[in-house]
Amino acid sequence: MSEKIENKARQRRWLLTLSALAFAVFQLPRLSFAGQTGLPQGILSAIELTGAVVFLASLVAVSRLFGKGRLSKAALSVLNDELVQKNRSKAYAIGFFTTVFIAAGLQALGGWVPLQAKDALLLVLVAGVCSATLSFAVLEGQSE
Repeated sequence: MSEKIENKARQRRWLLTLSALAFAVFQLPRLSFAGQTGLPQGILSAIELTGAVVFLASLVAVSRLFGKGRLSKAALSVLNDELVQKNRSKAYAIGFFTTVFIAAGLQALGGWVPLQAKDALLLVLVAGVCSATLSFAVLEGQSE
């Protein structure tokens, strides 16, 4: 693989990692018990806003770097080869099973601890999205 394509793959991996972490930072202050952390609401809002800005910026960067017409067909074929497709499938599976596991865990926990549906849904969403995105980035890193 050429140096330019390796750099593109590395950029994609880091941008996806950044977007997953920023998504979590953006969403988690919305939990109802986030206010019980002792942080003032202004700080929680600033954390949420920072996460949202970084998340959106990373998505824009991914689309600008890897969007339609941005790369040659040869580069696209290398950046989307069979190994990448296999890693993507594994990452989707990891995200799916993480989502199911977290949902089942929250359902079981709900028998002992009162949970709001909004919080449970948010935790399931963040766990599924972040686990799929981060696992794809890790799998891609291991493939180098």
